[in-house]
Amino acid sequence: PALESTSEETLGLLKNQGVPESVSTELKELLEQADLAKFAKTIPPESFHSKALESSRNIILETSPQETPMH
Repeated sequence: PALESTSEETLGLLKNQGVPESVSTELKELLEQADLAKFAKTIPPESFHSKALESSRNIILETSPQETPMH
């Protein structure tokens, strides 16, 4: 239900699902900047774009299912 939820609601849902704190922190920063751009029409600084991309990659890597080696 993230598309119909506020950023705070989404973060709360993820916390209830056991998402690591490091992921929640990175995601919170991304969502705050996105909210500012969407609702306050704030333009993020140029440096934000590369940081957002790096954070997004980290979030994906940290939350992707890990393959377990077969014995």
